[in-house]
Amino acid sequence: MRERMRETPQECRARVERQCRDVGMIDPALIAQHVEHGCREKPEWQALQEQAGMALNQYRAHHGGVALFRAYRLHRKAMALWRRDATEQ
Repeated sequence: MRERMRETPQECRARVERQCRDVGMIDPALIAQHVEHGCREKPEWQALQEQAGMALNQYRAHHGGVALFRAYRLHRKAMALWRRDATEQ
């Protein structure tokens, strides 16, 4: 993550284009879209929401109610950050 913060926009563009080619993406519009968003970091609320989704999947895979409670807590925290972020903009 810290390495990405130090890279120039040209290095970022090259890295994202290389990643797109590695996964077999050949549509130039999709590659351009990924390159455009390559330098941006995810907001904190989005990362928390992804963690909540993983915890919910653990619950669905029969890992018990603790995973469900963790998913609930993470989701609530993510939505609070999302609301705060929306009001700041």
